[in-house]
Amino acid sequence: MNATVLPDSDLQQSALPEPAGRLRVVAGVLFILVLASFLRCAGITQTEVWRDEAITLIHVQATWWELFSVLPRVEDTPPLSFLIFKAWGGLQPSQLLCNETWMRLLPVLLGVATVGVLMRTAAFIHPRAWWPVGLLAAVSHVPVHYSQEIRTYSLLCFATVLALWTAERAVRAPGQRRWLVLLAVWGALAGHCHAVGVFVYPVVVAYLLVRVGPGDRQRVWRTWIHGLWLVAVIPVAVFSMHWSRVHGGVGEWWVPPLDVRGAGGILWRYLGLHPVEHWALVGEGLGRHWFAFAVENAVMLLTGGLVALALLDVRTRGRFAVQAGAAGLFVGFLMLGSELALPNLIVRTLLPAWMLAMLALGLGGVASPGGRVRWLGPCLVILLVVIHGGMWLAMVRLGDKRRPASAAGLEWIRAQLQPDDLILTWPTWYEDQVVYHLQDVVRGEQLYTHFKQVYAGRPAKHQLIHRGPVPETIKRLRDALSAHRERTGGRYAVYVVRNAVLWYSDSPLDFHQILSPDHEETDSYSSPPGGTIHVTRYVPAKMADRSCSATSSAPGAP
Repeated sequence: MNATVLPDSDLQQSALPEPAGRLRVVAGVLFILVLASFLRCAGITQTEVWRDEAITLIHVQATWWELFSVLPRVEDTPPLSFLIFKAWGGLQPSQLLCNETWMRLLPVLLGVATVGVLMRTAAFIHPRAWWPVGLLAAVSHVPVHYSQEIRTYSLLCFATVLALWTAERAVRAPGQRRWLVLLAVWGALAGHCHAVGVFVYPVVVAYLLVRVGPGDRQRVWRTWIHGLWLVAVIPVAVFSMHWSRVHGGVGEWWVPPLDVRGAGGILWRYLGLHPVEHWALVGEGLGRHWFAFAVENAVMLLTGGLVALALLDVRTRGRFAVQAGAAGLFVGFLMLGSELALPNLIVRTLLPAWMLAMLALGLGGVASPGGRVRWLGPCLVILLVVIHGGMWLAMVRLGDKRRPASAAGLEWIRAQLQPDDLILTWPTWYEDQVVYHLQDVVRGEQLYTHFKQVYAGRPAKHQLIHRGPVPETIKRLRDALSAHRERTGGRYAVYVVRNAVLWYSDSPLDFHQILSPDHEETDSYSSPPGGTIHVTRYVPAKMADRSCSATSSAPGAP
């Protein structure tokens, strides 16, 4: 049996060390997993639930059948992750942890498991690559960030590395069909995590075709197992095309086409440089800027050094090229999807490619060109890990909010909200945050956007209908305000919740223009630095004088 086409003698060796060194390996693996767990738990209770997480927590309140059969017509994320989060929520020890913290623990566990599987995969690629790959994966900022998010991305990373691990097992036993079947299972799992996960299986199969020997390629390529995977992901492909048409038709897609600046921003985040850049921008003093400059250049030099070492060492060059080529193939699939459907090249959709990139970078940690400077690779890895880990902890302790803060502004509404008050939101997705934070006090009928109402009842419950555009939105809103005034005798307030960064000119609705003829602004709430929410309170004109005196003492009022 031909194990690989790459002429590396140590690839034929077992990924397991000799018994005398196993204790050291076990200790190293445990240390890396503890480090990964610590960084992923750091600040887990500080990060606010943002819109995408809010809609996850709202949807898991639906029934199992609704999540399986109705949700795909409402959400462009496949239902698998919602089903898993619902099952996880059912295991919550409510006496011990708040709901948000418990729900975040699932992606944390998946993130730590991803590091473990990556280490095992790296050990198959090179017997000593497990520790640099494990350390880099443990501290890499983007995977750590998404290991704290109540979304599907940590599951997508886990499915990706399981597919890579299975491919490496198939390299060593290409005649055993079970590994190809298992690879199709993990590929289908990745596809049902996120639409971009559909590309994981073709990329890993291409990776496997390069890794196996020439005599085994026909066995990998010509098999009915690929058809099994295709049948499993057809629903995801169909719904992806459906949502592409929906988003394109209503013009609500928010991802811009990728340009040089956007690509640089993505690379900056994956290199872990966003926190230090923010720290330099918000502070004053020449020393702060020089320190940030030094850290940025150190990270780039260390990363480039690992790449150079992997390429210069003939024993790691081929393996590095395979990992980098597979990552590039995944990016190519995303670019093709962007051209055929909608732009989708953003930080989180590139996570599967980053799993491959970390395998490639880790090879630099064990490379020694010409058999010399064996210490250089480990030193570069350790320095990079110290910088990345330190920056992450500094960001958790001192840095910018990892998600825009909105809870304080919505609590300001809670302190004053009356049963007949209305809440208008822009952009539309702020409505989901309003419902998540105020679900116990707000009725769905109190909420208005420039799209269809999707919430009803109290507590507000998502009706699992698509939030499509409504014709004559301004007329509909004015008619609703007029009817509301008649019904309540003019005793109500209107809270306008909007993004403080975007301008009204970007909105299809100018709420101030709609309200100003017969309403007056009484007070408002603006987020502190790091937040993006702005709330303005209006009342019917004849009530303005009384409302100002009544609300000036409300908690949080400026």
